[in-house]
Amino acid sequence: MKKIAVLICTVLILGSAVFAEEAGTKISVFVPESLYLYDDGAVALTSGLSTSLGLGKFLEIPVGFDYCKFHGYMVEGASVDGNAVSPSKPWFIADNFLAYIKLQLKFEMGPVVIKAFGGGAGSWNATLTPLEGWAADDVAAADEYAGFTEFSASAPFGYGWLAGGSLGIKIKQVTVNLFAEYRDIYNPLTLTASYLTGPSTGLTAAKTIESTNTYLMMRGIACGIGGSFAF
Repeated sequence: MKKIAVLICTVLILGSAVFAEEAGTKISVFVPESLYLYDDGAVALTSGLSTSLGLGKFLEIPVGFDYCKFHGYMVEGASVDGNAVSPSKPWFIADNFLAYIKLQLKFEMGPVVIKAFGGGAGSWNATLTPLEGWAADDVAAADEYAGFTEFSASAPFGYGWLAGGSLGIKIKQVTVNLFAEYRDIYNPLTLTASYLTGPSTGLTAAKTIESTNTYLMMRGIACGIGGSFAF
């Protein structure tokens, strides 16, 4: 189902380029939820391309894709011995591509252009790098330590939504805008992980992380600048 969603977004992007009324590019910084809630992770630089189909004076359908090196993947739904794990640190870094389709409201007041949008997205992780040290900190009991004996994961495809707005200036066919958007993306996670835990004098207890219905979460706020050209 997730692969189909990503494929549909890709087809829409390629197809819309033929009928586009506007094409553009953008660059932004993406602040992951892990950074502003838990002070872990890192700001990611995001770049992307998009096209837009007009539906009259006030409506548009933008489609496009973004890329970022995402350092902020939190895990949701993992458990140990039947007890839910509540991570406070990111467990993974990924090279992530995000394809999206939005419905956008547009208001023009002279050269000023205000837009509000929301839509769905398909996510693909081209690479996935584990942060075993931070994962070990999250699963270790208070005043104890943990060390993984096995840690492998896969979360290539996902889905979610995004919403936000922009403020721009239009000069003839060119528009330059500042924008902000919130993203909430789920990548189903297949995780095989076992570890030893115990006090500093010896890690002797063997544990396994259960990962049924487990997800990597890409949540956060992107802010940036974009430009577009109307045909």
